[in-house]
Amino acid sequence: MGGDVPRQFRWLRRSRSIYAAVVVFVLAVFALSGFFFATAIGVEERENLAQKDAIARSVAASIEAREQGYLNVLQSYAGRFRFRDSVKNRDPREAVVHLRQLHERFPEMDRVFLAD
Repeated sequence: MGGDVPRQFRWLRRSRSIYAAVVVFVLAVFALSGFFFATAIGVEERENLAQKDAIARSVAASIEAREQGYLNVLQSYAGRFRFRDSVKNRDPREAVVHLRQLHERFPEMDRVFLAD
């Protein structure tokens, strides 16, 4: 077996190869653990960004829908002939009547006003 190695030290030669194998195995486990950890962090970051993007798109769609609803209401009031005539003739009493009705029907609108 070990030609020039004394018999009492032969176990040391066998144990070195065992120790080397253990060290290689432990390094391989650490390398694989690091790889999987880095992969998991990357996946989590992508999921987090996708979730935030979905929330932002949802909020933007909600705001756009609300603004479109307000625009539709205002356009429907612009179709009132008496209201348009009162604005054209600068009759504040008649215009205020329509603005009050608008505010009463849609209380979520904070302020209703006319501007030139």
